[in-house]
Amino acid sequence: WSPNGKWIAYQKGRWHDNRELHIASIDDRVEQRITWVGHAVADPSWSPDGTEIAFVVNVPFINGIGPLLNTKIVFFNVQTRVEESFLPEELPLMETPAWSPIGDLIAFSWGKLGLGQDSALFIADRHGRDVKRILAPIGDPALSEVNPVWSPDGNELIYEHIVEKPPREGRNVRDIQLYKTDLNGSDPIQLTRHAVNKDADWFDPAFALSVRPQPQLLTTIWAKLKQK
Repeated sequence: WSPNGKWIAYQKGRWHDNRELHIASIDDRVEQRITWVGHAVADPSWSPDGTEIAFVVNVPFINGIGPLLNTKIVFFNVQTRVEESFLPEELPLMETPAWSPIGDLIAFSWGKLGLGQDSALFIADRHGRDVKRILAPIGDPALSEVNPVWSPDGNELIYEHIVEKPPREGRNVRDIQLYKTDLNGSDPIQLTRHAVNKDADWFDPAFALSVRPQPQLLTTIWAKLKQK
């Protein structure tokens, strides 16, 4: 959803074709295609002020190891229609961008340690400055941290901790648990412990319903009829 609740961003395309990014209005169902990158896009995320959408472009490439997926984060300005690559000079393999509540920082997952290494969580400002890994290096290619979600006050993140386990009955096995950490990566707290846990979100107290008694809600329909 856009912050004003009037637009949605999503990927669209045929199952075997590359999917491009589209936006559509909720009121009059106007749909606009906003990318022509020729490759699949994913993970659209609106900026808090509604002016930009961060998303991931998946570009296959070949190296000495074999076919791999080269992913990078791109910003699309809804007003100017201009695209801008995030950290264009760095090795890509970035995914799951998430804006901070006031839009000054981006949290994302990045396989910065090299191909075949684990993905970790990083934060940087909107222009790619002050890039910081917020969790201590793990050093195990079977471990990854992905899908960061900001707390409403912007001081903490929830993320998915993925452990690749030995195949079982010919199938790949993953253990995915949710963790919470501050922006310094201090003492991550494990929130879940069993099964696969994904796609967390924060409850924002600003949208909580009031629990104070309201007289107009305490009067039954029968009481109103008797008053008449």
